[in-house]
Amino acid sequence: MDEIWNVNTTDPGHPLDHRVFVLEKRDAKTGEVLGQWKWPESYGSQEMSRLFRHFIMGGYVNGEPVLITANGTKNYEIIKCWNSDMTERWVYKKTPDTPGCQGSHMSPIVDINNDGIDELLWGERCIDLDKGELLFCADEKTWTGHSDIIEPILNKETGKWYFFTCRESNNKAPDPPRLVLFDENGDRVWSKLKEGHMDTGWAARIGKNGEPVVLGVKIGQKNRSAEGEHRVDVEEFTFNAFTGEKIDLGFSVYTTIPVDLNGDGIHELVKGYFEGDGTILDNTGKVIGNIGGASAIASKFTGDDGEQLLSYSKDGIIRIWIDKNAHDNKIAKERYSNPFYKLNQKQTGNGYNLFNLGGI
Repeated sequence: MDEIWNVNTTDPGHPLDHRVFVLEKRDAKTGEVLGQWKWPESYGSQEMSRLFRHFIMGGYVNGEPVLITANGTKNYEIIKCWNSDMTERWVYKKTPDTPGCQGSHMSPIVDINNDGIDELLWGERCIDLDKGELLFCADEKTWTGHSDIIEPILNKETGKWYFFTCRESNNKAPDPPRLVLFDENGDRVWSKLKEGHMDTGWAARIGKNGEPVVLGVKIGQKNRSAEGEHRVDVEEFTFNAFTGEKIDLGFSVYTTIPVDLNGDGIHELVKGYFEGDGTILDNTGKVIGNIGGASAIASKFTGDDGEQLLSYSKDGIIRIWIDKNAHDNKIAKERYSNPFYKLNQKQTGNGYNLFNLGGI
């Protein structure tokens, strides 16, 4: 049975005092606290936006479960690996002087080299979960910025993993392509766009036969007010995931999250975040439903066929949506059985990417 892991404080009267934060383990049935450990100390001299970025993740080393906790996303970052008995396995630290990329809003766990040991993709930095060793840092000499999106993509024909990145602005980088596909060694396969702020994106199997497509969304700026956040000058870019060939889908996929509701191995898309209104589209752009608002989870998390959606609305109601006519075909079952797919349903992080965006 899974445990629930969360960050808490031992001094609720001072909720921003990160020095008294703790990692808690809870019984999934009762919510009872089963253990409490000091949360790894952050670098203290940071701006508030960067100080309170905490992640909890999990992975496997030759079948043995390990827990990952991390602080930071930009400049100062600390990653700690815990054994199942909660002893320290390793600690990885990054400072502004460390060569290469910063962290990301998503940090997938994937056995990218298929050796039985999972790796953590911390931005374009690939860290082995067994010893905390850096296997590679893609574009280490040319990219020191921050990527919003890191998406593993499996080539089902070859069994090899790739990963796709969507990068924010970084004027200091001499060679800063905004959209890049890397192979399992961190080498570039293709890259697109030389400037702009890529604010989100995904990888989804929405081709006619479920071929993978990648999306990068470029924005001009974000306007924030009491009514919320709104992005302006939005541009969408879609490509064949493995070749980089530009694709015109013929419809807008901004604010969408991939989800295979009917279990046919081809993703539907729900407009479930940012300014999305909950509309569900099939892979041709046809409207097939609406969940009435934002989605916090889009993955397989019940025993029903197909994948499911968890929505939440301003009236405080949380709903789970399924396709009652869904039937998992062979392609869908193969995806569900992949260790990466199972692992990343339980993963969460900081920022707006609390759902599984693909990793297809």
